[in-house]
Amino acid sequence: MLFPAVCFGAYSHINDDTEDTDTQGRGNMQFEINTDYSYSRIDGDGGRSRENQVNATLSYGLMDRLDIATTIPYQRSNDGASTQYGIGDMSMEMKWRFYESGPVSLALKPQIMLPTGDDKKGLGNGRNGYSMDAMASYEIRYLTISGNLGYAYADNKFGTRKNIWNASVAAEVDVASRIKLSLDVGSYRNDDPHSNTNPAFAILGLTYSPTKSLDLDIGLKKGLNKAEVDHSWGAGLAVSW
Repeated sequence: MLFPAVCFGAYSHINDDTEDTDTQGRGNMQFEINTDYSYSRIDGDGGRSRENQVNATLSYGLMDRLDIATTIPYQRSNDGASTQYGIGDMSMEMKWRFYESGPVSLALKPQIMLPTGDDKKGLGNGRNGYSMDAMASYEIRYLTISGNLGYAYADNKFGTRKNIWNASVAAEVDVASRIKLSLDVGSYRNDDPHSNTNPAFAILGLTYSPTKSLDLDIGLKKGLNKAEVDHSWGAGLAVSW
């Protein structure tokens, strides 16, 4: 939840945090709002580029194992010379948990991206895109291990790679009755056609749930190579009813 979008040349809405297979359940809804702030060093001049994104997501359980959701992002970026801000490309998705047996569950998440952001300002791709993620979770008592493998067709007007894969794995531990600690590592295809170094990252997150219907999250993301942003931090909340 903390870092829902990877920022390429434009924002292509490729998930980089590992998602578990949980769904809302029939008739249930969830509203999430989260923000992340990242910065990277700019080669050559010693400056820094900064990115900030706020996402609002509304999910609804059509069936016990099938959700629909939509996300609207607001973005602000500074490359050291200019600042751009505004609504980015919104996304619509489904999540289907098609298999469940004991501690093991599997899910699929198809997603479409709509060009609602201003591509002239770098706030969107200017074209429709789509993605598909496969998810697996293994849950035993206080530990949940999840893995994701995905593909996205990130059509755009900027000459960056359009076929992008992503892979990640995460472990989440209940450290107290209302507190969970997670570690997430992953990588995704670099959209720069002149680079074969794929960004890699690690995310350390903490979730506090004061009630069953409210989650509060904070997290820190660290780039594991030069292709990834140097650092990101995020915070968010999710309300269910």
